[in-house]
Amino acid sequence: MAAAASGVLYAVFAATSMWVTVTDLRTRRIPNRVIAIAAAAIVGCGAVSAFAAADARRWVWAAVAAAIYGGAAFALWLAVPNGAVGGGDVKLAPLIGFATGWSGIDAAFGWAPIGIAAAALAAVAWARFRRRDVLAFGPVLLAGAWIAILITWW
Repeated sequence: MAAAASGVLYAVFAATSMWVTVTDLRTRRIPNRVIAIAAAAIVGCGAVSAFAAADARRWVWAAVAAAIYGGAAFALWLAVPNGAVGGGDVKLAPLIGFATGWSGIDAAFGWAPIGIAAAALAAVAWARFRRRDVLAFGPVLLAGAWIAILITWW
């Protein structure tokens, strides 16, 4: 039961990642409804998995990672002018924190920041951005999260 719930957690995160990536690249918006539904499903699957395994530590660490990611994204949103980090990115960050935290603390606080930085540099280099161009940050955040999840899974 615990493994099935963890599998559903990652499946929901994968589906959300694809939806958000396409939407953010097309419209430069991340729909609140998608994030809210995904967050409820992912946190719920984490709770079911933790309950079935009789081990709440993994859920607690994922929740802590979500809180830290959310706080950091909010601080970045306040600090960076001109809307480079949007409100959708701030709402997406706790979801990424929970998913990477579910993979482990090393994924959330070691590999994810490295993956996000690598994905951002790759996006800027690939698209040949100029100073005034706008980068859809949601796909970059999600790419970094998946890099971290896959590295720690491997």
